[in-house]
Amino acid sequence: MKESESEAVSGYYDAYWDRTKEGTWTPEIKPWPQKEFERKMGRFRGVKRVLDVGCGDGTTYQKQLVAIVEEVYGLDASPRAAEIASRNNVKASALKIDSEKFPAADNFFDGATCIEVFEHLFDPLFTAREIFRVLKPGSRLVASVPNFGYFGDRLEALFRARLRVSYYDPANPFAGAHIRFFSLREFKKMLRMAGFEIEEFIPHSSCSIFDGFWFIGKLVALSCRLKEKIPYVLRLGFLEKIWPNVFAQHIMLVARKPVK
Repeated sequence: MKESESEAVSGYYDAYWDRTKEGTWTPEIKPWPQKEFERKMGRFRGVKRVLDVGCGDGTTYQKQLVAIVEEVYGLDASPRAAEIASRNNVKASALKIDSEKFPAADNFFDGATCIEVFEHLFDPLFTAREIFRVLKPGSRLVASVPNFGYFGDRLEALFRARLRVSYYDPANPFAGAHIRFFSLREFKKMLRMAGFEIEEFIPHSSCSIFDGFWFIGKLVALSCRLKEKIPYVLRLGFLEKIWPNVFAQHIMLVARKPVK
């Protein structure tokens, strides 16, 4: 990628992570519920080095991850985010993670995470292959993406011919942060192409039958409120375990670098 293009991407994500700017959306500062963190990240407890690809400003699960491993390293396209993450005990660097080689030797890390990042990348396969390269054989990657196969997204695509691109600036809905769209099958395919073995699908606990309201634009807010207020079982959240390709709003996979 040309230098000017790289600067444009880093500038975009500097704005994305600018929490001082009013009127734009930025990922919330909110640690994961401890039970959820253990279910998803507890497998890293006690390991030496974990790489968090797309670490943002290190203000969510990263604080919990730092407490259970010896060292957490981070990479992010935003220099602003990497600087803040460094203050949160993440050894963070700014890098164009889908076109620049990671600043680590082969087989260096004991684990890796990549949470809601691949959908932002021009070349997600490049990133997956770099993660594979820097992981030690036998080490695991925990990664997640939004599921374009989710029934709410399917209904929006069918009835409104619209993709949910997660725009962060209400003044410009055509500058969405999501530029790649994965189903469960395609996400597994990409990780396998990078060399990984798929070990496990982890339910994200975000399914709600009321997300069927998404395609009626005025009812999106109601859908969100119902998801917050109604217990997991009553909103039929368990369907994500039975038929994840359709009812998992997000796909979280555990992938392993084989021991040759």
